[in-house]
Amino acid sequence: MAHSFDLLKEGFDVKIAFDHEFGDFSGVFGVHGIFDEFKIDGEESILGGLSKDDNNNSVPQNDAISSEDSSRIALFLIEQYSLSDQTTLNGGIRWESFARDYEGTADRDDSLFSASGGVSHELNEIWNISGNLSYSERAPDTAELYSDGGHHATESYDVGTSTLGTESAVGIEVILRKKIGNVTGQFSAFHTEYKNYIFLEDTEQVRDATGHLPNRPDNEFSSGAEGLEEKKYESADAEFQGFEVEVDWLALENPGWDLLLSAYGDMVRGKNKSEGGNLPRIPAARIGFGFEVQQEKLDFGMKLIRSLKQDKVAVHEDHSEEATDAYSILSAFASYDINVGDNVGTLFLRGNNLTDELAFNHASVLKNHAPSAGRSVEVGLKFDF
Repeated sequence: MAHSFDLLKEGFDVKIAFDHEFGDFSGVFGVHGIFDEFKIDGEESILGGLSKDDNNNSVPQNDAISSEDSSRIALFLIEQYSLSDQTTLNGGIRWESFARDYEGTADRDDSLFSASGGVSHELNEIWNISGNLSYSERAPDTAELYSDGGHHATESYDVGTSTLGTESAVGIEVILRKKIGNVTGQFSAFHTEYKNYIFLEDTEQVRDATGHLPNRPDNEFSSGAEGLEEKKYESADAEFQGFEVEVDWLALENPGWDLLLSAYGDMVRGKNKSEGGNLPRIPAARIGFGFEVQQEKLDFGMKLIRSLKQDKVAVHEDHSEEATDAYSILSAFASYDINVGDNVGTLFLRGNNLTDELAFNHASVLKNHAPSAGRSVEVGLKFDF
């Protein structure tokens, strides 16, 4: 039997901001409001409380929810102060009240606070260094709290955890930039400590979209329904750290054309400090190289991005996340400027994944169902009027 549901969602977003300047201080003070409402009508909802036991008895893991009215009202202040001609300080704070009224389960109210501060210093005409320190809080969303149903967009059966608390993070970031010269670029590094970091964990259980478990011992569904891997929202203390580097080199300057070479790399690591080991779906490290020939009207070039093997995977009790193999994506591009009267246009050609590499994104919940796009070519004409 087919199952479906209808979802009606509406809302509005309003922000009022006031610029101000007092001496060397300048900034913005404001109010931000987000008001949403959704209603669900039907049987097969991700918030449907659909879980069954081995005997097909209804044993929901979370309450079924048919509607939600939510309001988020925040006050924020952002300030900037020029300490000297070379040094600028900045900071901001935000307080938010988040109220949710549900039909089907208890209402929930959260109060959230975030703050950040940073400094930017011109070492000389060429180099700049900056740093930021931040604290942020995030309330778990409704899906993370109360899911109990099939989620076909991710080909999974999602289960929320209603006892999840506020997620908080303390982070630091440092950025070094070179702004002038034939070689320009930047290097940035960050470290973030989370308390109650919320993530989606595989349970190694399989259900159909209506919450049934497969029959024992044949491990199949009597209705012939599609099996969905069960995933549950969990929380843990966590640690993220990583870096990113970009370098552009104007290698050749000739009458009528220039050659620009570029290099890129990034890496991030996510650790589960509560259980030890790695967090799931952490992106693989990447490196990239490219060139671009720039002429008065014609630009063209190529870029190669190499995603390394991701074998630093999450291991949870008796099961483990699958490693993801390395892959390379080669792309090319060309553009030509066109003038028609007073209008300026660009004719462009782009080719992506030219080698038609089979590539899987480790960070995607659909990794095994939807690999990255294969070879494609795009031709277009863009005009500015």
